[in-house]
Amino acid sequence: MPQRILFGREICGDLRQAEKREWWLSNNMGAYAGGTITGSLTRRYHGLLITPLSSALDRYLMMAKADATLKYYGREWPLFTNRWYGNVIDPPGYHYLEQFQLIGRMPVWRYAIGRIILEMRVWMEPNQATTYVAYRLSGADETATLSVNLLANRRGHHGTMQISESTASVTVISHGLDIKWPQGETLCLQTTEAEIEPWQHWYEGFELKQERARGLAYLDNNLSIGRLAYELVPDEWAGFAVSMENEMLFDLVASMEAFLKSDQTLLDGSDSDMLSGAPDWIHRLKLTAESFLIQRDLPSGKSGSSIIAGYPWFGVWGLGFGGGTQ
Repeated sequence: MPQRILFGREICGDLRQAEKREWWLSNNMGAYAGGTITGSLTRRYHGLLITPLSSALDRYLMMAKADATLKYYGREWPLFTNRWYGNVIDPPGYHYLEQFQLIGRMPVWRYAIGRIILEMRVWMEPNQATTYVAYRLSGADETATLSVNLLANRRGHHGTMQISESTASVTVISHGLDIKWPQGETLCLQTTEAEIEPWQHWYEGFELKQERARGLAYLDNNLSIGRLAYELVPDEWAGFAVSMENEMLFDLVASMEAFLKSDQTLLDGSDSDMLSGAPDWIHRLKLTAESFLIQRDLPSGKSGSSIIAGYPWFGVWGLGFGGGTQ
């Protein structure tokens, strides 16, 4: 892997600086995920799952964020940050963010409370409208509880949500939740062992700082669909996936390992010898460029590849290439 992009306390602990650092992922099918390293939403285009519902340009925000609170020995620490109407920051979870880095294309957060460390990772399943979120505890004498508030949505990624426009029904399924919107789409959530508490509660007045700076509508609302409560065992992974796929094969650790392996395989490709002496930014550029390739149906009816000109505003430029099935 190329040298990791890494920010320490000097950036992570400074909200002004940290909100300028944004991570981004894609699934090679036109869907994406992205946000600030603090977890605060500053753009309409921030979320854990933004995916096309029909064409590659018909992208909708389906999962906004997952706000985690660590509970240990009777105390609680919110590890998330929200910016509300009036420029109010509550809670300031970035205070506990010790480090943010990219391992290949995978964003990794490291929260520190004394000697207790909570690591969080996010990645997308290639060629699926599926995003994974994983947590791992270390430095603790015993298990700790992680409560995760799940915030969903169903709006075009260029807009904002009005509460009167829509709501969803939430149903508990085996190891997860089904979230069905009246327009017909179903968002499926699968999780490792956890207590699942479904509900429907709107959180109003998220202030999108960058949209306000652009002179656009900047207040958004997100629907809490419930909470997950994990009993975190030190050094073991726990977490969930959200998906628009009809049949999602949920395997947290296997999916994580496959994602990291695919990055390494890409770097070890046929041109690896030619790039062996290149600086790290060239290798990172190679990884990033892969994220802009998408699979789509060509005018001929065959399957091929195209290039997204730029996320989140631009779509496919050109008719595609690779006339055969790829």
